[in-house]
Amino acid sequence: MSLVDLFRPKWQHSNPAVRAATIASIADRGTLEAILDSNAPFDVREIAAERLFADEHIRSHARRSVREAAVQVLRNQTLLRAIAENDADSAIRAQAVGRLEPQQTCSLCGQIGPVSRQICTCGFDLAGGDLPLAQAACNGVRRRAKGTMVGGVLLIGVGLLGGLRTFPIHLSLFISIGGHHVDLLFVFGGCTLLARGWRMHTRPWTAIKREEAPA
Repeated sequence: MSLVDLFRPKWQHSNPAVRAATIASIADRGTLEAILDSNAPFDVREIAAERLFADEHIRSHARRSVREAAVQVLRNQTLLRAIAENDADSAIRAQAVGRLEPQQTCSLCGQIGPVSRQICTCGFDLAGGDLPLAQAACNGVRRRAKGTMVGGVLLIGVGLLGGLRTFPIHLSLFISIGGHHVDLLFVFGGCTLLARGWRMHTRPWTAIKREEAPA
């Protein structure tokens, strides 16, 4: 510890550990904003920014100079993304976007994550280069989903037209509407296929396992 450290605030201490511990113990918003808006060491301003902007209300209503200073020092991707999406100032939103890490989006589950490390919901390692596999798997699932939905529509059509006349050998459960038979087995079966196909199409990762991905 230098002699100068005795005559200045502890958040300006020459020892980084002392600075960090001091900032972590400060609860006063005004003090944190003053630190963030000062020429304090980078690590001090970053900790102050994280403590301030973890509060959604402060993130939205802090002075422009404070929000701008926070974007310049923050490395927390969650906070930066919140600023990039919600800040009222377009210039600050643009600065936050510029500080975000490169992104990859999984084709199956739609989960977005930093390139540094991201295992998506469906199990692909985006950081490990599995994005093309995810895309191929997604396309395969959605092709199967379309076939399933077409089959469902056909079964519903058969049921509404009277399944007994088209397929006379099957166990049938039907109702009569105005003298017309509606085959419920075909209608219910078709609705089930439609629902399954729609789920596969909109949530393809539920219809595929990681080991089924094409090589």
